[in-house]
Amino acid sequence: MSLSRFCKKPALSALENDFNIRSIQDLVYCFPFRYEKRESLEDWKTLNQYIGQTIGLSGKVLDAKLEGHPRRQRLRVRLSQSGVYLDLVYFKHAQWMIKKFAL
Repeated sequence: MSLSRFCKKPALSALENDFNIRSIQDLVYCFPFRYEKRESLEDWKTLNQYIGQTIGLSGKVLDAKLEGHPRRQRLRVRLSQSGVYLDLVYFKHAQWMIKKFAL
């Protein structure tokens, strides 16, 4: 059975391209290669050792704003955790992403 009955096009494209999931059977047998506990979210002072890896972070969103030319906008989000600040920059889907970081 095709996933197109259950997913909209952007989500379907991400499943196919990023995870090679093309059917319900693929989805059922897709197991994560590791599990992350929310308690194990990384302390920001140790981030250098994880360059090139996917990790989980938690922090307080201090600011989220759109920058750049209206046709090529990017979203800059400033996070804080224990006196350490981190700026995240999203280049794709900035208008959609800013709603996710509503202050």
